[in-house]
Amino acid sequence: MVGHPLRALVIVLAPVTGVLEALGTVISGLFGSAGLVNRITEEEIMTLVDAGQAGGAIGEGEKEMIYSVLTLDETTASELMVPRIDIAAVEAKTPVSELGRRFYESGYSRLPVYEDSIDNIKGVIIAKDLLMASHNGNREKFKVAGDLLRPAVFVPETKVANELLKDLRAKRVHMAIVVDEYGGTAGLVTIEDLLEQIVGEIHDEFDEDEEAEAVPLGENTWRMAATIDVDDVNALLDVRLDTDESDTLGGLIYSNLGRVPLLGETVELSKHVSVVVDKVDGRRIRSVVVRRLFPDEEDAESRDDLSVDRRSGAAPQAAVES
Repeated sequence: MVGHPLRALVIVLAPVTGVLEALGTVISGLFGSAGLVNRITEEEIMTLVDAGQAGGAIGEGEKEMIYSVLTLDETTASELMVPRIDIAAVEAKTPVSELGRRFYESGYSRLPVYEDSIDNIKGVIIAKDLLMASHNGNREKFKVAGDLLRPAVFVPETKVANELLKDLRAKRVHMAIVVDEYGGTAGLVTIEDLLEQIVGEIHDEFDEDEEAEAVPLGENTWRMAATIDVDDVNALLDVRLDTDESDTLGGLIYSNLGRVPLLGETVELSKHVSVVVDKVDGRRIRSVVVRRLFPDEEDAESRDDLSVDRRSGAAPQAAVES
């Protein structure tokens, strides 16, 4: 019998499944043999999808989902994970009597359990197990979170999404702990994170309203979440910020400064991009105000102004920023 989460997954992915089946039929008809179909590249499939969308056979949303499925092998766990700073977890010695509140406050049905530090995760507890432990006959047997452990699944940051999905399905678990090259906890990734990579953001009754990742404030100015992907910033601003140092804008700011930024501090990420730290939470950047600069045009304007001043015999005036 299919569980509720899997049934929901089947319903959500039904349009994609139908489109992929239709696409397979079209491809088979075009190429006439299974051998040829197996040699078709992702790029060729995407070209056919684009043609189907342009002709009205495939919707824009369906096209985006197909693209996402085809690129799962290019997406790593580190790109999908909840970073360690945002992990809701409990210490192994936490009394069972406190766990109900912890689950309620987190809004999650599964929580990692650690000893001493988040880098030493011992397992996972599930809300339904807590109900069983709270039963009168089990109160003496289950006293702390460590008594309710289920095994945790650990994966490296470099694990690609399609292989990760296979692992979680094979092990019949919903969560994996992502570890860095030193064995420390980098974050965690869930089935929901993987599904959202395909169908987009999924909100439930426990999700808080989130601010948009990029909000226009004026000409060439945006307020952006520190968690926005650098690739998205590059696309929005038509710039080429370095993506080797960090996947997120906040990480890139840390990399450029080499220290914790101050509230209100201005950071020049390139000659085309300037950011002002707009909101912080402890040592973490929450949002920044981003300005798109055009230094080449500004230099040209300055040269034109200087040329006019010289022709008129007037002394050049210092620029005043409004």
